Amino acid sequence: MSQFPIKVIVTNVSHSWMEHLKDEWLPSWATVSTDVEAVSVIKNAHEVAKANGFPGVVAPLAQEDFALAFTSCEDEPIIVKGRFFTVTVTCQSMRIEVFDPLLELSTLCDTERLPAYIRIECSFSGLL
Repeated sequence: MSQFPIKVIVTNVSHSWMEHLKDEWLPSWATVSTDVEAVSVIKNAHEVAKANGFPGVVAPLAQEDFALAFTSCEDEPIIVKGRFFTVTVTCQSMRIEVFDPLLELSTLCDTERLPAYIRIECSFSGLL
């Protein structure tokens, strides 16, 4: 897998996000790892969005195509795993959404499962 460190805006919109995790595990940046085939799918979706002026194209990708790792505000790595995963490609960016009634957040010494939704806005810098 190739690695693409990206600038990211992360939105947690689940009201059930545990209060003690908001401060300690709030993602400040992310690393997205993917392979050549997934990058090709993203590029094709980007071309379709540009050519047709679509506000967004859902790319046929799954969480297995990506490895998502966040770094918290306290510089702790957080691995994110969820059952529901979408990638939407627009003319200017890519949006990755991970959600699950039992989203798994893992650090080196702790794992939390909680209902959550995480939205990641990615630039195409270094990807296209």
